[in-house]
Amino acid sequence: MAMPDQAVLDCPARTKKAAFAIAVDVLHDAFGVDVDACSRALWRREHAASTAVGEGMAVPHARVPFIAVPRMVYLRLLSAIEFGAADGKPVSQVLFVLVPAAGAPEDHLALLAHVARVFSDGRSRDRLRAATDLDELRRVFAAAA
Repeated sequence: MAMPDQAVLDCPARTKKAAFAIAVDVLHDAFGVDVDACSRALWRREHAASTAVGEGMAVPHARVPFIAVPRMVYLRLLSAIEFGAADGKPVSQVLFVLVPAAGAPEDHLALLAHVARVFSDGRSRDRLRAATDLDELRRVFAAAA
């Protein structure tokens, strides 16, 4: 089941680049991931196509060789930012997802499908916006399982 490992609930990022930098720093601090390699992997995917999924949500993700289990960082931005969403709406909630490169592709797809269920449900989006801590965020993701 997809669930954030870390969260920044009042994220000050005002650009996509700043949001990526904050998420990568959190991943580094929490899990020791290589900042440059992580950043390159996430940006490579983002440059292929925007990971904005609509309704103010985005899911930047990448398969990387330097982790053994999926790692996720949720950012709730203080101000919505341009993310290239198909619906034209700026993004205010971002879940960064790293999955092990050696993992089964279907596991990666199942994880992203779970995130899509959470982000596509209006009630879940509202609960994410109102969450005051990581435990509340995790309950929202668990409820969609």
